[in-house]
Amino acid sequence: MSRGIVIDSIRSMIDYDHNLTAHCNACRHHCRLDLEALGRRLGFEHSTLARALAPKLVCSKCGSKNIALINSDGAADRKKFHAG
Repeated sequence: MSRGIVIDSIRSMIDYDHNLTAHCNACRHHCRLDLEALGRRLGFEHSTLARALAPKLVCSKCGSKNIALINSDGAADRKKFHAG
């Protein structure tokens, strides 16, 4: 049985047009991560699973390390912003 596509690394997120948004649970600040820059810094094979990536992130607004990650399909994001 085929497993399908697994999107669990920075490289696979870029290759399959996915986005990753960091959300600070302390101050509610959020931003879309620059996957190219993140890949250059951590390595493109670095995992994007929350338990592996979130501990490496710090909120640029309040300095908290209490970060949640939201994975979204890039095509779905474009549709949301270009309705009508």
